[in-house]
Amino acid sequence: MPHPDRAQPANLLHDAEHAILIDVGDGAAAQLAKAGVALTALSTLIISHLHVDHTGGLFALLGARIQQHVPGTLVVYGPPGTRQTVAEIETAQRYLADLDHAENTRTTDLAPTLVEVHEITDGSSFVLGDVTVLAAGNTHYGFAPGSADATAFQSLSLRFDMPDRSILYTGDTGPSPAVEQLGHGVDLLVSEIIDPDEELAKTLATRSDIPRYAIPFLRRHFADQHLTAKEVGRLMQRTGAKRLVLTHNAMDAVGIARAGQTIAGLSERPLAFADDLDTW
Repeated sequence: MPHPDRAQPANLLHDAEHAILIDVGDGAAAQLAKAGVALTALSTLIISHLHVDHTGGLFALLGARIQQHVPGTLVVYGPPGTRQTVAEIETAQRYLADLDHAENTRTTDLAPTLVEVHEITDGSSFVLGDVTVLAAGNTHYGFAPGSADATAFQSLSLRFDMPDRSILYTGDTGPSPAVEQLGHGVDLLVSEIIDPDEELAKTLATRSDIPRYAIPFLRRHFADQHLTAKEVGRLMQRTGAKRLVLTHNAMDAVGIARAGQTIAGLSERPLAFADDLDTW
């Protein structure tokens, strides 16, 4: 849900040569500016799954590239459905491109602003400079393995291996042996976290129109298709990750303190709850 102090999920993996955006929730373009990263520096976007809190900033990001005539190609990786999502956004922005050309026909002399999409699935791997990326399907959607829905709708966790460190980004997931295996021995675990009871209570408090029959579905989604503090602690144990950063966090201060204690009881490794624009 929109929050007055937080943008939606977006993470930047970068050094002097690379700027890779992982997820592009609402506010991502503005957050890049706050982080001092120009759109011209961004060459790659990886989307973990296509829920709107992880893709809501894509329209603004692609539109800003068009309006600013950012040269070159933004390469987008994402699960099945990413190609359709990007194509339909580009169709919606054709008016903007036509308007720009109508105002100044010389824009056709500029280097083109392009987007290239690669759809990835469970087990996909690819190399971006000195970064190797490996994807694993997770349990955020909860479809039966091998079903048509499980093939069509995929949520991915991502591992990044670099010469000096390795990172696991859970994206959104419930408990998952595949994610545990993907993160084995990583230096940094960037994990989602949720308090199902708190999240359900907040949802119902702000949406009195939700029918009663939907409440068990919501409860099951929060409890089974996300990670509680206890499950995050178990993930730390099973991966052997050296450090933990918690994100995708909507808990209040009391919930954060309680979750931190729970995780610390299961893992002695350093942990931190991320605020926007924090860096590790």
